[in-house]
Amino acid sequence: MRIISAKEFLRQRTNAHAAEPREEVRSTVERIVATVRRGGDASLRELTANLDGVRIQDFRVPKADWERAWKRTTPAVLRALEAAAKNIRAYQSRLRPKGALKVDVAAGVSVTTEWRPLPAVACYAPGGRAAYPSTVLMMVLTARAAGVPEAYVASPPQRDGRPHALVLAAAHLAQADGVFVLGGAQAIAAFAYGTESVPRVPKIVGPGNAYVAEAKRQLFGTIGIDSIAGPTELAIFADASVDAEWIATDLGAQAEHDPDARCLLVVPTADQAKEVEAAAQRLAAASPRAAILKKSLVEQTVVVLAANDEDVVRVLEAYAPEHVELLCRKPERIAKRLVSAGTVFLGPFAPASLGDYATGANHVLPTGQSSRWASPLSVYDFMRQVVHQRVDQRGLASIGDVAVQLGDAEGLPLHADAVRRRMR
Repeated sequence: MRIISAKEFLRQRTNAHAAEPREEVRSTVERIVATVRRGGDASLRELTANLDGVRIQDFRVPKADWERAWKRTTPAVLRALEAAAKNIRAYQSRLRPKGALKVDVAAGVSVTTEWRPLPAVACYAPGGRAAYPSTVLMMVLTARAAGVPEAYVASPPQRDGRPHALVLAAAHLAQADGVFVLGGAQAIAAFAYGTESVPRVPKIVGPGNAYVAEAKRQLFGTIGIDSIAGPTELAIFADASVDAEWIATDLGAQAEHDPDARCLLVVPTADQAKEVEAAAQRLAAASPRAAILKKSLVEQTVVVLAANDEDVVRVLEAYAPEHVELLCRKPERIAKRLVSAGTVFLGPFAPASLGDYATGANHVLPTGQSSRWASPLSVYDFMRQVVHQRVDQRGLASIGDVAVQLGDAEGLPLHADAVRRRMR
């Protein structure tokens, strides 16, 4: 862990910028996207054999396999999945906009906005270093809460040529409309263009590795996306009231995802920083994911010393992370001042792990400082606004001259004439 002052951290972040994709990743994804666009299912079979090491004949997984995976899941995990699903539905269904909003902007002029669900979406569930049934629930159930009639899941093959059994079990619980054994950039391209067996959809959501992120970047416009996800991020502010082992465990819980995971700890004193560092080293050494944690937790975590709330807020806002934990007394005093965070956990009894699984809020979150403008995945990502503009003869008289004057001023005479002729 590297310990620095708040002043030094802020100076470094001033010079920070979003990382560009590596040239090897960019060029590889370009080739994959072009191959899928030209070759359809045949190209998907070749790519899956070469990149995943398995041969797939039919990319759509039979529903009987989902049901079998569900029945073979241990009762305790089934109960946990069901409880998580219940909470996701409860939260996301309350977020869904209800009814139409009509605004009478002038006599005879009204603008009405209606939220309508997308006709279909694809949900990408990673399958590399871990299985993510919770992510399947987060995506599919949120899409269902928005009213999306067709929600598909894509996930990379395991050695048996199927997605992870828990991914299939979660798809069964969420009542997805199809599961496709597809991973990487080729999965994104398949849903963007459609193939003989994979449906073309207007939007794809979900996290993934660098190749998935780059495919979403390159295909945005051909297909809608939620975000371009980078490595997972966690920032913790902890005061002296919180046990160092708790803090280290929370950092480790995020860091164990990936060697490139990014963790930041903000504490008031160097003594507290050293206590957490020692706890983190013990934790990493004892973990079955020790190789990952040695890099992401022990070597890469940055500890910032901030002696007052003003510095804490400035550091967290500059970092703009995916997750923030406020492990302190009266966390609201910090939380109310934060704008740039994907999600914020308040108090010492609210680790980010609870949000990953159990609170009902979505864990598909903005990364790479995109929390400066982006929000967590929600029903709004699966809906779009349809706007109706109604103008009668009275309305034409009341606002027509505005359009005439501005059309002429912009040098677009037919814009003005389209209104002027009606006014006559």
